[in-house]
Amino acid sequence: MKKLIILSIAMLFVPYTLMAYDDSGGLNLKGVTTLKTGQLEFRIDHRFYGKINEKPIDTFFGLYSGADVSLGLRYLLWSTFEVNTSFTRYENENTLGLSYAVLIPMFKGQIDAQLFSYKHYNVETKKEERITNGFALLSLQTDPIMKAITPTVNIGYDAENKEIGAGIGLAIIVLKDMGIMQKLALLGEYYPTKLENSDNCYCFGIRVETYGHNFDFILGNNSNLGVRRLMLGNPKIVGVDSGLYFGFNLKRLID
Repeated sequence: MKKLIILSIAMLFVPYTLMAYDDSGGLNLKGVTTLKTGQLEFRIDHRFYGKINEKPIDTFFGLYSGADVSLGLRYLLWSTFEVNTSFTRYENENTLGLSYAVLIPMFKGQIDAQLFSYKHYNVETKKEERITNGFALLSLQTDPIMKAITPTVNIGYDAENKEIGAGIGLAIIVLKDMGIMQKLALLGEYYPTKLENSDNCYCFGIRVETYGHNFDFILGNNSNLGVRRLMLGNPKIVGVDSGLYFGFNLKRLID
């Protein structure tokens, strides 16, 4: 896994043509594609397991407690038809998905169908087994309001847990065209859950878009990655206080 991560980081800095592109996605939320035919986006998502407010000196604000990492690719085949895949360290999860977007003036939507597979330890059989199932997602966005504010709504169905969940988010551009920095934006996301043994999830952060790479720096009350896991909520554990976890995303466009 370490070799794969090192190779992936190296790919981020291989000298391809550097191009600016509008990043429609959220910190975790899925945005409607802005890629053009033949373009590829490579990304690394990273969430530390340690809480920044729990023994911050001993754990260096949670950065010393291990982390979950996801490597992802998405490629626009034609028009707004996109294919994507990812690998996540936690439970050795693999995903493969297809999406199609509909773009109309002032409004856009996208439907995603995803197959996911992960390893799980079965307590009864005392063996590790691989579980495979599906996830469907509807993403809705408007064009930027006043050229700066973009709301996003995700509604998903987890076929494994037979649960419908949602996430809402807001991105606000605060600076543009500052030298090598194309945009600086503030982002926030909220995932309400109806599950009794879980709390709502939330996260917030900043995005720096440059000509070639985009960076997200994130704080949230859950260290999980992706809409499917976050919409199921943050499990309530007796005697364990909630906290904030640090994370980041790195993305690069390859044309």
